Amino acid sequence: MKRFFAILMLTAGLVSCGQHQADKKTDAAEEISEDGVLMTVNENGEWTILEEKTVAPAVVSETETFYNLDPNTALAVADPISYNVDLKNYNPNDEWKNEALSKTDRMALANAIFQAVYKGRLTAIDYFSEEPMTIDAVKELEKKYNRSEIGQIMFTEKWYFSESNLTFTKKVESITLAYERKDLKTGENHGFTPAFMVKLK
Repeated sequence: MKRFFAILMLTAGLVSCGQHQADKKTDAAEEISEDGVLMTVNENGEWTILEEKTVAPAVVSETETFYNLDPNTALAVADPISYNVDLKNYNPNDEWKNEALSKTDRMALANAIFQAVYKGRLTAIDYFSEEPMTIDAVKELEKKYNRSEIGQIMFTEKWYFSESNLTFTKKVESITLAYERKDLKTGENHGFTPAFMVKLK
């Protein structure tokens, strides 16, 4: 009788332990990742996507427009973003870059910006001090560098994505032209130096 009772208690303990482990596994079977994807564990112990969910930021300021969950309002996904674009291909073996720049008229862009500055339609701004430059200062810059040496442009933009009509819009806030920094002996380019920045409307 004691032996039967001991076996019965052992069996109950194993069942209870197994149920506890099952409950524990069930509790940990689902998890939401940082990017808002609901994951689940399959029978092989591998994580798989169960459902995608939108996860809002923990705290959103009333004046903050960077992240807006209203699907009828464009999301400001970059406010702002700055990035450089090479206007020349400095690697003769880079066929992809040649193709990407094949329809780019960098001189037309440079001439248009300089003309707008000289006519007073745009204001040249020193990149480092962010102070306005005089027309004479721009002319002195042109004595030191040739416009054909402009090889890079930096855009500062705001990016908007509309969930309602699935459109992506970029608003250019400013443009910075940059001159090449070439080795006088080898002719190789070793970077860029900013000419000036202009802010757009």
